[in-house]
Amino acid sequence: GRWYVDGPPGAVLDSQTAVHGQFSLKLPFSRLSYTAAPATHDGITFRSAVPVRVKAGVNYTFSAYVKSDDWHSGYLIITSNGIGGYKGRKLATRKITVTDRWKRVKLSFKPDSDENLHWEILVKSKKPGHMWIDAVQMEAARMSKYTPASDLEAGLTSEQMGKIFSPSDPPHAGFRVYNNTKDIKQGLVYRLDIYDVTGKHLSTRREIVNVGPQSGVSKTISLPVTRHGVYKATITREGSGVADSILNFSVLPERRQVPVEQSAFGAYTTIAPEPLDIMSRLGMKWIALLTSNVRMFHWSSVEPVEGQYRWYDDDMKLAGGFGVMFNLDPCRTPKWAQSLTRQERIVKWSRFVKAMVGHYSNDVN
Repeated sequence: GRWYVDGPPGAVLDSQTAVHGQFSLKLPFSRLSYTAAPATHDGITFRSAVPVRVKAGVNYTFSAYVKSDDWHSGYLIITSNGIGGYKGRKLATRKITVTDRWKRVKLSFKPDSDENLHWEILVKSKKPGHMWIDAVQMEAARMSKYTPASDLEAGLTSEQMGKIFSPSDPPHAGFRVYNNTKDIKQGLVYRLDIYDVTGKHLSTRREIVNVGPQSGVSKTISLPVTRHGVYKATITREGSGVADSILNFSVLPERRQVPVEQSAFGAYTTIAPEPLDIMSRLGMKWIALLTSNVRMFHWSSVEPVEGQYRWYDDDMKLAGGFGVMFNLDPCRTPKWAQSLTRQERIVKWSRFVKAMVGHYSNDVN
């Protein structure tokens, strides 16, 4: 529900530090939109994508291990916000302090109705950095020792940007299994199923693994798809009946080398490495700048002091290879021009437009 200057925060598995198992989740602090240079860091909010169903009158405890590369303040939040929701009802909040060492934080709450809720971990930061999260737990009780939901955890992961593949780069995924018990698990059979975008089942393949006590195995497996399309892969331990992990991916045609001037294929894209890479893989050639990068073309951001301009040449360099369209809008009037008469503002606005065109004439269409 928020726009970021540097694109959607990219969560990655970090094998260098963990509380449980082999990995923790590493998240970069992000910079908010609507801020002129230098953009202001705001930290990060990490929230559950899938809601947790709770019952009225039951005491629940949400807990997680967190750390950062510095000391920061933050909050644990239980909210009814749906995906994409913004400023919804908050059932419970608790202020936390995050340090450079693993620390378990918790939040207890009692819902007054049966409903779907989401948890959030919010950490504030005014400078670049990262947050790590591990051993997340929700329980209908007081906080207890962290206990994995399953003796065996399995998952499909992909390092491919946007999970977009092509015929010259066949689809593949990381397949990981972790054994939470003190016993050796031999001959575990996992079934890999592939479905197309309509839900039609396309293929099944089995993977057999052996896992030592309280340890894991990792391997790269191919996803048996040859035709263009959008697909879903699931991994299921035979006998469990429930998929351990789901991975959505696509196989698209090779990118055509079409000049920008000859292409009408574009999108509203944040100028940041990850979204630019994804849009490039999709074959996009144009960027229409609207919300996330407004600082680049809003009058108040570009000319905060009369006659003194802030140019965002680094952003334009990052967007090299794309055609860029600015949406110049006179409603974002800088403070120094707000007391001017309408006719005086038109003169100053015209000068601003001329300066923008003159500076970006070789980059913006």
